Amino acid sequence: MKIEFEEADKEYILNDLAARLREIGSNYSNSLQEGLEIRALKVAAHQFGHDLETLGGNKGLSANKYN
Repeated sequence: MKIEFEEADKEYILNDLAARLREIGSNYSNSLQEGLEIRALKVAAHQFGHDLETLGGNKGLSANKYN
């Protein structure tokens, strides 16, 4: 099954995926559940033709969106 979105909707969805990734990263504890959700967010963004990069640090994760 293929689901298609308007370009404007894709950008909105990608921004929400990145926002959720940043939200997880703000309190990141390296749990299995967080890892699974992060992976699912990255896969969803990849299906839209973008990559979500996560950068780790002492205070959680940050996220960047790339075409």
